[in-house]
Amino acid sequence: MQAILKYIKLSLTPEMKQEFYKSLAKRCIIICKIILPAIMLFQAYNMVHMAFFRKNGLSTTPHQVYFLLYVVLFFISLIGFIGLLCWSKKIEKHANTILNLQFVYAFIICLWGACVTLYDQRVTENVSVYLVMVMSIAMLTILKLWQIFIIFPACQVFLIAFFPTFQPEPTNNAGNFINTTVFAIMAVLISCNNYLSAKHSFYNNSLLQEKNNSIELMNQKLQTLAITDSLSGLYNRRFLDDIFPKIWSSCVNSQVMLAVIMIDIDNFKRYNDNFGHQAGDRCIFSIAQLIQNFLKDENSYAFRYGGEEFAIILPGTSEEKALETAQCLCTSVRNYRCGKGEYAATISAGVYCGMPNALTVSREFFALADRALYQAKKNGKNQVQLYQDDVIKEENFSNKTK
Repeated sequence: MQAILKYIKLSLTPEMKQEFYKSLAKRCIIICKIILPAIMLFQAYNMVHMAFFRKNGLSTTPHQVYFLLYVVLFFISLIGFIGLLCWSKKIEKHANTILNLQFVYAFIICLWGACVTLYDQRVTENVSVYLVMVMSIAMLTILKLWQIFIIFPACQVFLIAFFPTFQPEPTNNAGNFINTTVFAIMAVLISCNNYLSAKHSFYNNSLLQEKNNSIELMNQKLQTLAITDSLSGLYNRRFLDDIFPKIWSSCVNSQVMLAVIMIDIDNFKRYNDNFGHQAGDRCIFSIAQLIQNFLKDENSYAFRYGGEEFAIILPGTSEEKALETAQCLCTSVRNYRCGKGEYAATISAGVYCGMPNALTVSREFFALADRALYQAKKNGKNQVQLYQDDVIKEENFSNKTK
């Protein structure tokens, strides 16, 4: 019993309830776009048959009454269908309105079935039209609970109250009363089950979606942690190893330039010794943030290459633009004044820019940028050096004469 009460009393948050009604409204529109044209087609057939093919046509009162009932249901269905076509584009905003219109139409259908059945009592005790309408509404629609307990009981009371009205002579209607009441009760139970099942299904799907979103968010966080250096907040060396072959292939296929900038914090050991390792960590973080904030292009990547060294990859960037970027970074760090006096941190940078192709080795770009960085250090630090053949030749000649 407690399980049944718990099943019935399941409550949704206001946000979930609104989403639930939206899902019901979408289902209503899908069903009605199929059912309403079928009802209109069937009523149109009945009208044509009654007017032109039935004996005596519309010259008799019973035929006129049935014809009027067919016309009424046809136009109510047509109005409902046109309304659905208009409201179907506004489900997000008018879900409750759509469900209320469904309630009104369902009520009319059941009353219509009751009216046809009552008029049939002139010549037959058949109640099949009413039963078909009631069970069709119960099975094809998902009504709110308060709507369920209005439609079926009200229509049943209406049917029973007027049942003897059209009968030509007093008749024992106990059998029909019992049968239609049983069907009305079954319709209530079926409708309640449809509503509660849809509600629980929506609730469970919402919980599942929420869990999936949480898992997805956790996976994204884990993925971010896996590719991010914890100290600097930049991409780590592992991600560089993963992403660089893809960047290289893209540049080769697109035939665009690729620039690599290698950056090193000058005299970092002396900075650490003077201010302490925690200050050194803060220095690395501060410079990393300057680098990150400076790179606005979504195609640019900044990495902590190792220790106090950083790497920047700039696909589709010219040599002049890469050199300008490195120089601006160098000036920005100098002006930031990380540290004091002779211990203020500065950076040196080496730049290499070239056209990737299938014959070159991708890692040569880092090696050449690193050699340019070495030359910047050699020239006095706190500056930028562009890789040039004459610089390397001069360096090689110096090494040979020693």
